[in-house]
Amino acid sequence: MFWRAARVIEEMRVVNDHTKSPFLGNLSEKIGIHYIGAFTGTRTFLGKRHCVFANVGIGYIRYANEALTHKDHVVIDGNSAAFSADIGYDFFVTRNFAIGLQASMTLGISGYRVNKYFMNEQYKENVSHVDVSLGFRFYK
Repeated sequence: MFWRAARVIEEMRVVNDHTKSPFLGNLSEKIGIHYIGAFTGTRTFLGKRHCVFANVGIGYIRYANEALTHKDHVVIDGNSAAFSADIGYDFFVTRNFAIGLQASMTLGISGYRVNKYFMNEQYKENVSHVDVSLGFRFYK
């Protein structure tokens, strides 16, 4: 599983920490969270048209944040072990097609480096999140 986000802010007012002088510039940021792990799950049918399922997994999570201003390039990244779980419900419209609702949770706190320099233990990135999704599922 992976999640990505990107944003560009144009004409942002930034103050230099060393010289305390302000400047106007663009800020862009790309964030990526990658999760690789093993899952096990169960599925129970409640009649012909209803199904509930649950999955749990443990794995590895990696966080990367690349920020760029007009003159600075900063990469913040880290990785750690992670836990994931989800539960869902499917309503079968036909034998092979279902509409479903699913809630997922991923827990992980990533170690922290800035431009390949490890930061103190107090600097950690919490990459835990909860997802709720509504979608279509095809069974074969």
